[in-house]
Amino acid sequence: MAGFIGVIARALRTAQTCGVSDGIAAGPVSGLVGRAAELQRTSELAAELSSGQGHVLLSLAELHLAKGEHEQAADRIEAAKKLTSELGEQASLALAHQFGGQLAEAAGDRDLADREFGVALDLLRPLDQPARVASCHAAYAEILEGRGDTRLALQHMKQALHTSRGGVQEWEGESLRTAGPA
Repeated sequence: MAGFIGVIARALRTAQTCGVSDGIAAGPVSGLVGRAAELQRTSELAAELSSGQGHVLLSLAELHLAKGEHEQAADRIEAAKKLTSELGEQASLALAHQFGGQLAEAAGDRDLADREFGVALDLLRPLDQPARVASCHAAYAEILEGRGDTRLALQHMKQALHTSRGGVQEWEGESLRTAGPA
């Protein structure tokens, strides 16, 4: 029960931080234990808000990256990594690492960029989210191509193409053909 109370306390703090605590935290957490339905509703609301915060942080990070505002991007990326890791949102955490790789590349730190993309792809591998896997491979391919590493860029682009269509497309030499029935 103590672990459950901790979850509820964190949920209430999150709700209060987001400004939606009206009527939710009217009494101390111990007074809420008997109201399971309200606790569940509060927890679900806080989880949705926290998840929404992660998406907002990632959107802001992407915007700052696009505008070349590296310091602001770094702040948002780190905050998104922390929050999505705490929430166990692997796909969002992977995106934060992908953005971290893009930021590291922009700063000239190729080793860090490679590690960040590696972490992102490792996080995505067990998930059933082919569009995100394809997007990550494509972003990494773009970076590798920019470095002049066309061989490795092509490998990642092939993987992106293969993944994006669930194995429907195959690469043959320099042409793309559709496999299976037409």
